[in-house]
Amino acid sequence: MKQQIYQLLRQREGVEVLELNVQADHVHLLLWIPPKYAVSEIMGFLKGKLALRLFERFPRLGRKYWGRHLWSRGY
Repeated sequence: MKQQIYQLLRQREGVEVLELNVQADHVHLLLWIPPKYAVSEIMGFLKGKLALRLFERFPRLGRKYWGRHLWSRGY
């Protein structure tokens, strides 16, 4: 998960990971986001791409999280 987060955020110019802690059931993430991006834009991108990658790698998750809702709303 950490590797995927770093890889995805490198696609957004100027976004830096200041702190990252991945637990079994949640993620703590502190980012530097330049003013040209909205926080919601970066988090929507990150959560959406991570969910797609996780469902692709672990098909069982798609059955467990019916409707493919992996993350809680908000950020």
